[in-house]
Amino acid sequence: MKNSIIIILSAFIFSVFTSCEERELVQISPNPVPPTVTQPTNGAIYNFTAAEGSQDFNIKWENADYGFNAIYTYTVQIDKQGNNFAKPVKLGTAEVDSFLYSVDRFNAAVKKLKYAVGDEASLELRVTSYVSPVVEDLISSANAIKFKVY
Repeated sequence: MKNSIIIILSAFIFSVFTSCEERELVQISPNPVPPTVTQPTNGAIYNFTAAEGSQDFNIKWENADYGFNAIYTYTVQIDKQGNNFAKPVKLGTAEVDSFLYSVDRFNAAVKKLKYAVGDEASLELRVTSYVSPVVEDLISSANAIKFKVY
């Protein structure tokens, strides 16, 4: 009886070790590169009017590089300059390297930061990249811009 239990247990352990498939592990770069905002450029000034509200406000960035191929989700945020993104307004998400917004929608987002019509809003815009809950998000440097609220 004792020998049969040992034989069954040995067979079970052997089958566990031999039945596991070898999986390719993802290697994260020791120096991942965050996304880089390329548009709007740092220091840009925008003076749109309501008549221009349907025009495109295009936000672009260079993709993050974690050192492996994956589908990254990017989030675009704005906040008051110097607020360190304590209460940012999320403009949206994308899985590509750009985000198209209308001037009207951007103006409405700026107003959420408590700017009034006629104010010149001093803003910072950044992009964060997400790939997995077990991998730390990468955050771009913030580009400072000015936007006249209408």
